[in-house]
Amino acid sequence: MSVMEVRGLRALVCLLVVVACVGAFAPVVPATADTGTQTVLRQVQADDGETDTNGPVQLEDADRIHIDVAIAENGSAQVTTDYQFYPDTNGSMAAWESLEGNITNNTAWYVAKERRGWNETLTKGENTTDREMNISNVSITTERDTQPEEIGHAKVTFQWSEFAHVELNRIEAGAALSGFTLSNETTLQFRWPEEYAIYETEGEPQVAPAPDERSDRSVKWEGETSFPDDQPRVVLIKNGDSAT
Repeated sequence: MSVMEVRGLRALVCLLVVVACVGAFAPVVPATADTGTQTVLRQVQADDGETDTNGPVQLEDADRIHIDVAIAENGSAQVTTDYQFYPDTNGSMAAWESLEGNITNNTAWYVAKERRGWNETLTKGENTTDREMNISNVSITTERDTQPEEIGHAKVTFQWSEFAHVELNRIEAGAALSGFTLSNETTLQFRWPEEYAIYETEGEPQVAPAPDERSDRSVKWEGETSFPDDQPRVVLIKNGDSAT
C-alpha cells in the first residue's frame, strides 16, 4: 500500500469517528401532545387490548343528539344534551363501551370540554341579548337502555341563568341561541311550565321557525337547521292572561 493510500485510509477513519461522536451526543426531541388528549388516548383500547389506531370515539360521534331546554318561570333554563350511541352494523356496542369507560375515568376532562363549548355559545347569546348570563353545575353521566332497543346515553346537564327574557306574565326565549346550527340527526327542544302557553297574535303562534313538532308544553326542531340571527324564538304567556 502506498503512502498516499495509508494517509487516505487514516483520514476516512477519523471522519467516521467524528460523525459517530456527534450522533451519540445529539439531543433527542420528544414528540409532544396535549396532556388531556394523551390521557384519553391511553384509555381507549381495542378489543384485543391494543390501542385503537382509529382514534377514540368522542361525544360528537353520536348517532343522535337531543338538546332539551327546560325553561323556568324566572328565565333560567336547565339544558340537557343527550348523546345517543347505537350498535354498529355488526350489532356491537364496543365503541360506546370504550367512550363510557373514558367518561368514567376522565369525567373532569369531558366536563371541562363541554363547558368550554357551551360558554362559546353563551358569549354569543350575551352579545345578542345584552344580558349577563352564566353556565353552572355542569355534569356528565352515562346510562344504557336495553329495551326496546339498545342505546348508550352520555348526558351533559347544566344550568343557564338569564336564558330567557321575562317581563311580567310573558317569557320570550331563544335569543340566547340566535344563529345556532343543528346538524343532521340532532334535535332541539324547548319546554316550559304548565302555566304557560305559546302566545298568539291574530291567531298566529309566536314561534319561529315553524317547529317540526309542537305540543301544549314544548316545541321541537329536527335535522340540519341553521337558525338566522333572530331565531329560534318562542313567546310564552301565562295561561288566562293577555300580553302586556
